[in-house]
Amino acid sequence: MYCQNVKKLAIAFVVGALLLLSSGSYAAPGSNVKIEREEISISGGEVTEKIFFASTLGSYNGTINIWAPSDCKIECRGSSIDGNAHDGMVDINLGANGLEIPSRGTLLLNITYTLKNNFEYTILYPTDLMEITIKAADYPRGNIPLKYGGNSIYTSNLTALEKDTQIWIEFIEQQSSENASSIYIMAGVVAIFLAVILIAFAVRRRGEEGILAKESTEALELRKRLLTDALKTLEIEHEKKKIPDAYYRSIKDYFKKEAIKVLREIDRRR
Repeated sequence: MYCQNVKKLAIAFVVGALLLLSSGSYAAPGSNVKIEREEISISGGEVTEKIFFASTLGSYNGTINIWAPSDCKIECRGSSIDGNAHDGMVDINLGANGLEIPSRGTLLLNITYTLKNNFEYTILYPTDLMEITIKAADYPRGNIPLKYGGNSIYTSNLTALEKDTQIWIEFIEQQSSENASSIYIMAGVVAIFLAVILIAFAVRRRGEEGILAKESTEALELRKRLLTDALKTLEIEHEKKKIPDAYYRSIKDYFKKEAIKVLREIDRRR
């Protein structure tokens, strides 16, 4: 009986040791890697990225991946880094390049490449913070929120991104005022005004008739988004000198008042 108990204890010890090993040093390559911060800048068709890699289980010098085209340039500490490009990403063997992600520290990689068309990106590791800055004459839009900061600069700060999250941004070409006649410019401005005024008029009519309080929450949220988009459109077009100051101020004030009515109704229901 004593021998049987000893054997059981020995088996339990071995199984426990194997479990510990499987959750530690024998983890899949790169599974303990995350990104603390990533800074992406898009300007003039050129993309530059700063990626701060971190390890959750001590130092790591195995293989990591970055999402970038095959012709990208990768640098670390002023030296070029070699990698194996495939399927829109590049594999980098840190140890082969004399690098490692330090325990309780980060490893910074700098990546540069030319944007051939739209910007498409897939998150390969859990990412705490991604900061995107875009400077473009064309209007960018995508599946992430973009804040216009003036001077054709747009920004977006994304937090707690999960692996396999996809990001895309397309650039819509806008006709230059130097190459367009004043008639076409005015027609474009009028079209913008008509679109946003129709939205605001529909909201106002419903508010005056007392129907706003009877609208569903989903309908109110839609109205809020429409008015928010209208305000953003006015802001961008005014910044690009396509809307006169007088029109801009009066319409902006009007839209803000309509938006406040909708927001108050939404807050009342919470």
